[in-house]
Amino acid sequence: MHSLANDFRAFFVVCDRNPWILFGSLSILLCSVVDWYMRVRMWSIGDKWIFIKGGLFNYKEYLKASATHGWPRLPYYLFWPLFLAGIVLLGVGVSNL
Repeated sequence: MHSLANDFRAFFVVCDRNPWILFGSLSILLCSVVDWYMRVRMWSIGDKWIFIKGGLFNYKEYLKASATHGWPRLPYYLFWPLFLAGIVLLGVGVSNL
Protein backbone atom coordinates (compact mmCIF):
# COMPACT_ATOMS: atom_id res chain seq x y z
CA MET A 1 0.00 0.00 0.00
CA HIS A 2 1.33 3.39 -1.01
CA SER A 3 1.21 6.07 1.66
CA LEU A 4 1.96 9.74 2.04
CA ALA A 5 4.65 8.94 4.61
CA ASN A 6 6.55 6.95 1.98
CA ASP A 7 6.34 9.91 -0.40
CA PHE A 8 7.76 12.29 2.20
CA ARG A 9 10.47 9.82 3.09
CA ALA A 10 11.47 9.49 -0.57
CA PHE A 11 11.46 13.29 -0.97
CA PHE A 12 13.77 13.75 2.00
CA VAL A 13 16.12 11.01 0.81
CA VAL A 14 16.44 12.80 -2.54
CA CYS A 15 16.90 16.15 -0.79
CA ASP A 16 19.59 14.66 1.43
CA ARG A 17 21.60 13.81 -1.68
CA ASN A 18 20.71 17.00 -3.54
CA PRO A 19 19.69 19.99 -1.34
CA TRP A 20 18.94 22.23 -4.33
CA ILE A 21 15.59 20.49 -4.71
CA LEU A 22 14.74 21.30 -1.09
CA PHE A 23 15.77 24.95 -1.47
CA GLY A 24 13.77 25.29 -4.69
CA SER A 25 10.71 23.69 -3.09
CA LEU A 26 10.96 25.99 -0.07
CA SER A 27 11.30 29.02 -2.32
CA ILE A 28 8.16 28.07 -4.26
CA LEU A 29 6.36 27.42 -0.96
CA LEU A 30 7.33 30.86 0.35
CA CYS A 31 6.17 32.40 -2.93
CA SER A 32 2.78 30.74 -2.44
CA VAL A 33 2.56 32.06 1.13
CA VAL A 34 3.36 35.59 -0.06
CA ASP A 35 0.69 35.30 -2.78
CA TRP A 36 -1.87 34.07 -0.25
CA TYR A 37 -0.98 36.95 2.12
CA MET A 38 -1.52 39.56 -0.59
CA ARG A 39 -4.82 37.99 -1.66
CA VAL A 40 -6.13 37.87 1.92
CA ARG A 41 -5.23 41.52 2.38
CA MET A 42 -7.05 42.48 -0.81
CA TRP A 43 -10.04 40.39 0.25
CA SER A 44 -10.14 42.25 3.58
CA ILE A 45 -10.75 45.59 1.82
CA GLY A 46 -13.64 44.31 -0.26
CA ASP A 47 -12.29 42.47 -3.30
CA LYS A 48 -14.43 39.38 -2.73
CA TRP A 49 -13.55 37.75 -6.08
CA ILE A 50 -9.82 37.75 -5.37
CA PHE A 51 -9.55 33.98 -4.83
CA ILE A 52 -11.46 33.19 -8.03
CA LYS A 53 -9.25 35.40 -10.24
CA GLY A 54 -6.43 32.86 -10.26
CA GLY A 55 -3.66 34.04 -12.57
CA LEU A 56 -5.55 37.22 -13.44
CA PHE A 57 -4.72 38.80 -10.05
CA ASN A 58 -2.93 42.09 -10.67
CA TYR A 59 -0.24 42.44 -8.02
CA LYS A 60 0.08 46.17 -8.66
CA GLU A 61 -3.38 46.53 -7.13
CA TYR A 62 -1.86 45.29 -3.87
CA LEU A 63 0.95 47.83 -4.19
CA LYS A 64 -1.56 50.66 -4.66
CA ALA A 65 -3.70 49.43 -1.76
CA SER A 66 -0.67 49.05 0.48
CA ALA A 67 0.10 52.74 0.07
CA THR A 68 -3.40 53.78 1.16
CA HIS A 69 -3.81 51.22 3.96
CA GLY A 70 -0.28 51.25 5.37
CA TRP A 71 0.49 47.62 4.53
CA PRO A 72 4.04 46.42 4.02
CA ARG A 73 5.28 46.48 0.44
CA LEU A 74 7.79 43.69 1.01
CA PRO A 75 5.46 40.87 -0.16
CA TYR A 76 5.06 42.61 -3.51
CA TYR A 77 8.82 42.85 -3.97
CA LEU A 78 9.48 39.28 -2.77
CA PHE A 79 6.97 37.46 -4.95
CA TRP A 80 8.75 37.26 -8.32
CA PRO A 81 12.31 36.81 -6.98
CA LEU A 82 11.13 33.90 -4.82
CA PHE A 83 9.29 32.34 -7.75
CA LEU A 84 12.19 32.68 -10.17
CA ALA A 85 14.74 31.48 -7.59
CA GLY A 86 12.55 28.44 -6.92
CA ILE A 87 12.32 27.57 -10.61
CA VAL A 88 16.07 27.96 -11.10
CA LEU A 89 16.93 25.97 -7.95
CA LEU A 90 14.55 23.17 -8.91
CA GLY A 91 16.04 23.13 -12.39
CA VAL A 92 19.57 22.88 -11.00
CA GLY A 93 18.48 20.22 -8.54
CA VAL A 94 16.73 18.07 -11.11
CA SER A 95 19.60 18.37 -13.58
CA ASN A 96 22.02 17.14 -10.89
CA LEU A 97 20.07 13.97 -10.17
